[in-house]
Amino acid sequence: MSDVPTSTDVPELVRLGRLAAHHGQLEHAERFLARACEIAPADPRGRVAFADMLAGAGRLAEAMSHYEAALTAAPDDVDAALGLGEAQVASGSGASALARAVALTETHGDLLEAWWLRAKAHAAVSDLALSLTAYDRVLALEPAESPVERAHLERATVLERLGRLDEAREGLEELVRRAPLSKRASKHLALHLLERGEPDRALHELSASLERRRSKPTPARSVTRWRLEHDIEQLRYLASSTSVPERERFGLLADRYAAVLAELPRGPEAFGIANPLSEAQRASIGESLERALHIADAPRLEPRALSATLDSQAIEQSFSKRGIVVVDGLLSPEALSSLRRYCLESTFWFKHDYQGGYLGAFVSDGFACGLLFQIADELRRALPEVVGPHPLRQMWAYRYDSQRTGIGLHADRARVNVNFWLTPDEANLDPASGGLVVHERRPPADWGYQAYNRDPARIRAFLDEGPEGHVDVPHRQNRAVIFDSSLFHATAPFRFRQGFESRRINVTMLFGDRERA
Repeated sequence: MSDVPTSTDVPELVRLGRLAAHHGQLEHAERFLARACEIAPADPRGRVAFADMLAGAGRLAEAMSHYEAALTAAPDDVDAALGLGEAQVASGSGASALARAVALTETHGDLLEAWWLRAKAHAAVSDLALSLTAYDRVLALEPAESPVERAHLERATVLERLGRLDEAREGLEELVRRAPLSKRASKHLALHLLERGEPDRALHELSASLERRRSKPTPARSVTRWRLEHDIEQLRYLASSTSVPERERFGLLADRYAAVLAELPRGPEAFGIANPLSEAQRASIGESLERALHIADAPRLEPRALSATLDSQAIEQSFSKRGIVVVDGLLSPEALSSLRRYCLESTFWFKHDYQGGYLGAFVSDGFACGLLFQIADELRRALPEVVGPHPLRQMWAYRYDSQRTGIGLHADRARVNVNFWLTPDEANLDPASGGLVVHERRPPADWGYQAYNRDPARIRAFLDEGPEGHVDVPHRQNRAVIFDSSLFHATAPFRFRQGFESRRINVTMLFGDRERA
């Protein structure tokens, strides 16, 4: 692809720019779309496409300037008006977005997107009753056969904020009925039930969702080498465990995985590549890759899951000073042992396309048990000022290769992060590192989610400008780092021993939502 587009065909430049943006090739997208704006500055098509790309990358101030330029050239351009309103909501300019949304709904009375913008803008300025009315209009305009999932979830959030919890639950249950394969719908319903003090129902919903989606999956079409390497180790670990039923089948499956792995490309050029599977390979292992083959049991524990020696007052005082506190010995010995076994045995490590070579397990896809919910609940009770006001919003675990890379610089949308490690200290070959680096600087107010969560180069440039320092937290088993989610952070460099049981495992719980009043 040429570095400098020479075409003067605006529609073609817009098409290529949007295509590049869709595939994450943002530098190419920017070149095509900047060229479209250069040769036809008054053509709203190029301006809107460029603004959409910038907004998607979290560059909200730049996006808004292009939406405004498009509206100057074409005041009635609906796409530009909608895009500008969405960017204003994301950047905290809720009042401006609301004025724009009201004007759009008055001019285009049955335009679903205009009412959706109005619903979000009302919520942004805490006009919750009017937001709910607008969401109801969105759903009335929605095609019955195709639920607008995000609108349903956002409407449930407004109902929760209004305290109309039964209606929120009913709306979420209806969405699950209409979209039974939606992970987000089931997760939101489960976390709603958890917040209402119904952990057993929450677990039932997540288990039922997993069964619906993973019982008869479509065979995988591609796989990374590191996913197969990990799964072979795990299957052989399960095959050697006397506590796992039907363990012989795991050994046979490991042999099939190994046969496919031997056929995949090797060497540095294969790093980070999702290798297409042949028809024979798909028939051999494709369906198994998408199944939850074994989920270990990790029930609630009595009398507690957190350590009895936690000094809650000292933890909260330390957090209040810097927005970060390191806690050693977070879990009781029984909870640590049970949760580690749960992560070693359970085959829920489905997310495998990270460039660092690590794998992810998420609450919406199997990573949910009574013990994890108990830990989240006890954290809120033990730390009433720091964690207590904020419900659990997301939860995951990552599992790493012994010497590849971890998660790059980012901040999270939550209010409080709780991150803790499960792997024994003797597996860590560099005891001075291997944990987390937390920078004591927050993103600017006008940065959107894509900018502060998924643009490490921009974050690094921003951090280099400021005087704030950072905290290096070395890895220790059962050590937790509790910090303000808006602080930029990244996995520290690590070197762990080879072997399945020595792989680095961290658990992350996110509490609250920093973008919600």
